[in-house]
Amino acid sequence: MTTAKPPAELVTAAQISSWTALSSAGIRRMTRRGEIPGAFNLGTPNRPIWRYDPKAVAAWITASRQKSA
Repeated sequence: MTTAKPPAELVTAAQISSWTALSSAGIRRMTRRGEIPGAFNLGTPNRPIWRYDPKAVAAWITASRQKSA
């Protein structure tokens, strides 16, 4: 989770889900555990609205694929 100012363009958990084999719920679970980089909570702690930096997520996906190869 990042507390810095989010970039101008952000993506949703559903968009990340379409890039991976993970569900949107799985993406949000991993976000709560701090496993997905570039996550920004635009809501409140009790009602989070997660958005993601697409560059950070793309780098994370690439690194994950290289580890599994």
